[in-house]
Amino acid sequence: AAGEAAAGEAAAEVSPAAAGGTRDLSWLQGIVLPDLPVRWDEKVVYFLEQMREGGSFHGALEGWYRRSGRWSAMVREVLRRHGLPEDLLWVAAVESSFSPTERSSAGAVGLWQFMPAGGRIYGLRQSRWIDERRNPERSTEAVALYFADLHARFRSWDLALAAYNMGWSGLEKAIVKHGTNDYWTLAATENALPFGTTIYVAKVLAVAIAARNPDRFGLTGVALDPPEPYDLVEIRGVERIAALAQAARVTPEAFRRLNPELLRDRTPPGEERWLVRVPAGAEEGFVERLAAAREQDQVRAYTVRFGETLSDVAWRFRTTVARLRQLNGLGERDVVRGGDAIDVPDVEPRDLPRPDPKPLAVVPAETFVYPGRERVFYRTLAGDTLAAIAEAFGVTATDLVTWNTIDPEAYLPAGLVLQLFVPPSLDRATVLVLGESDVLAFTAGSTELFEHLARQEGRERIVYVVREGDTLESIARRFGTTGAALSRINHFGRNTALAAGDEVVVWASPDEARNYLREVGRAPAEEHPAGRPPALPIEAPETDEAPEDFTAPLDDGIDAAAEPAAPVVVAAETPASADGGSPMPAPAGSPGSSANEPVAAAPEPPAVPPPEPPGANAESPAVGPAVSPAPNVVAPAAAPPAAASVPGPAAGEGGGVAETTADGQSVPAVVASSRS
Repeated sequence: AAGEAAAGEAAAEVSPAAAGGTRDLSWLQGIVLPDLPVRWDEKVVYFLEQMREGGSFHGALEGWYRRSGRWSAMVREVLRRHGLPEDLLWVAAVESSFSPTERSSAGAVGLWQFMPAGGRIYGLRQSRWIDERRNPERSTEAVALYFADLHARFRSWDLALAAYNMGWSGLEKAIVKHGTNDYWTLAATENALPFGTTIYVAKVLAVAIAARNPDRFGLTGVALDPPEPYDLVEIRGVERIAALAQAARVTPEAFRRLNPELLRDRTPPGEERWLVRVPAGAEEGFVERLAAAREQDQVRAYTVRFGETLSDVAWRFRTTVARLRQLNGLGERDVVRGGDAIDVPDVEPRDLPRPDPKPLAVVPAETFVYPGRERVFYRTLAGDTLAAIAEAFGVTATDLVTWNTIDPEAYLPAGLVLQLFVPPSLDRATVLVLGESDVLAFTAGSTELFEHLARQEGRERIVYVVREGDTLESIARRFGTTGAALSRINHFGRNTALAAGDEVVVWASPDEARNYLREVGRAPAEEHPAGRPPALPIEAPETDEAPEDFTAPLDDGIDAAAEPAAPVVVAAETPASADGGSPMPAPAGSPGSSANEPVAAAPEPPAVPPPEPPGANAESPAVGPAVSPAPNVVAPAAAPPAAASVPGPAAGEGGGVAETTADGQSVPAVVASSRS
């Protein structure tokens, strides 16, 4: 760097006049040069002329020169320590006008205008709580490393500054494409560099020259902003800026000015220790004043549980969402996540009420057996991922896929209820879980599930046996629905033909369903509470035709493949459980198998491969020690070996049933019943 500066000084004795042509540039003779190399290019001379008194850039130069006083000593010390030219200081003038909070339209932030990715590469943390690109000391240390890397790559400060502006990769391509590694040649070549880069290096050099010669550029009367001396104080836990400012005996605005990396009105959660800057001399007695300010606030820190919303927290602490947003500096679009530490009123929290109505949990038909584990449920929030849910509950993403009918790659909408089998080691204080009695659990694809869904719409699900002359439309009219609705329920196509004896599932109005069941000699389903909603009218589409059946014969005179037969649906005739849920199919012969817990009449399903035990995935956190090597999976329609039933714990105690096989071997308790 020193060699390049010396070369610049030698050039300065002869180049200004040559660059100026017929202009009088004698005022540049004997000028003090910066410790960056100077090429007397026409652009450099132009900026120097415009920075003199009366020039169009003189006002900007004055502002940069004045504001440099606050940061100059710190920046120069860092650059010296890294063996870099001290006049790189003026890059910050051109980039941000020495404002730590400056943000460009492209997303560059801070004194040195680091882009997000570049900041992370050089160790500047960025989150919803902090942005260390705004920290003057941290970002200056980072930019020193960046400057050193650029100079090591290009071995020219002109090229290094150009790369800082446009990116080193683009500059390398331009060098190769245009056959020269001389910056000034590239800057003068058609379409070689972005226009901004062609003037960027000249502007930085001009500011550095002007700052070295304040008398020639009308800067002698400019008072430099003084540096703001400060003490560093270590904070443990999360503290509000209002309380910190009170303890530091300054206004919140002054405290923010000293700590521009803080984006919210508090120190970042999840940090064991955090250093804040307070005015010099304020460190003495700070801890005591902070404790007093905290008591005056009448708030305390609370760590949000996984699955908890701001509304949940507001209810627990007897306040409003608006008040929590105000306390924590949260905008309307900000959300809290499990693990976030926020301030809440200093009151005794209350338990959340049980969900009403109970959410619907649709679970696979397999029965999972995990000794020592408990089945719980989790209702997803917007933004949840399988990985995050698995980590919060101490299981693996593979476990979640095994226990639920979900695609691991697909989106998880808010409100989806998942079942989990959690180890005893799970800390219930960190997650919001739903118990067996908090949900309505149904087996996926079960008759009970569809009956429940129909009743939610104020209808009854029946299976109608087709008679001679029936059509989709005549059946729809009889039961107060539409042909399109019947097609959707039964997966019928537009040209599906009905034959006498076929069975069609209908979500009928309650009265018509009751009449039909009496007509065919079947007892109507038990009456439901009077509060059940009335049958909702089904709005017919513009055309009442069913969707086209793409497997039907084409009307082109060519006999296509025969139309597939309409599906046959077997209706369960047993009532649902008292609370509306349907029991999980239990192995035949077990205490859970009764007339009230039917086994679906279906062909014996293929064997279900045993899933990996929870926590078996090496990529996931370890699960508690009491984990069976693999759960027992019982196919719902398959009868197990003869077993002698042994009464299990009483209902509601979370036990299920214990079984003993004919040879006296104990079978682990079933904890996966769908009974809610």
